[in-house]
Amino acid sequence: MGILQYDNTNIEADGSVYGCLIKNTTANGGIYALYATALGASYSAGNYIKMSGVAFQNGTYTSPITTASGHDVIMQYLTDGSEFKDISLTDYAAGQIPWQVGGNFGSGEGSPCCTVIAQNIVVNGMYRTAGIMQITANSANGAANLFTCLNCSLDHPAPGSPSITCIGSTGAEQVHVAFDHLYEEVMYNSASDIGPANVSGTPGYANACGYISVHDEEIKNEGSYATSQPLWQLNGTSPASLLIEGSSSPFTFKTPVIVVQNNIPASCTSVPCNAVADASGVLALYAMSPVYVNTVGLSH
Repeated sequence: MGILQYDNTNIEADGSVYGCLIKNTTANGGIYALYATALGASYSAGNYIKMSGVAFQNGTYTSPITTASGHDVIMQYLTDGSEFKDISLTDYAAGQIPWQVGGNFGSGEGSPCCTVIAQNIVVNGMYRTAGIMQITANSANGAANLFTCLNCSLDHPAPGSPSITCIGSTGAEQVHVAFDHLYEEVMYNSASDIGPANVSGTPGYANACGYISVHDEEIKNEGSYATSQPLWQLNGTSPASLLIEGSSSPFTFKTPVIVVQNNIPASCTSVPCNAVADASGVLALYAMSPVYVNTVGLSH
């Protein structure tokens, strides 16, 4: 089962917002994922794709199903201007991460590049998945550059699991990802910890999410009052750039909430290692260096 979409084509479902439902009811491993393949051997081959109005459901409560790749949708091999809009993913399988940006970790599969937009994306892990969104970067497949997640709702990973993770290896290219209007619902685990909700890199490796910006986010704890692990945790051996403009976490957390925790002590020279929200769970601005600004050619 699957949809084969050729380069320079559109898939648009008529009718309701999610007019086309793809429901996976096959045996474990019966479907790999929905993904785009390159035209040639090189992942640099251009793939301009537009998809909208598609929903994907993987299994049910009584019959959870894993895919062969461990994901429902893999966004890879995409170049300038490709767009995914009005997409819904629902996954009932334990250990899966429904949405992956970039090729499978350690493979030669390429990553989306250059102003690819995912807009109005709703992903629900049904409190079972190991995460909601995974962004990959390594020396084999390159990294996502200027990938934008606009109006995305990433909800209900397994209790204590993060919504967003970035994984990378030594020599990995750092990804550039922007989140604009990001909503998340997470669940505390048996230790009453929520996460961390978002992890920017793999410990011991270069920071996979090297450049990440967040404009307006809201994170809700689904349950009783819980002790918050950091909502954003910076891991890795290289400094990261994290810019947050407007973060709100007022729902059933013990405040003040740690919004950002930097686990790279050498980079904690000009900004706090930990950024804490106010008593209402709000952080107005956080800028983690290095943030580079090129002033050449600018004039008053």
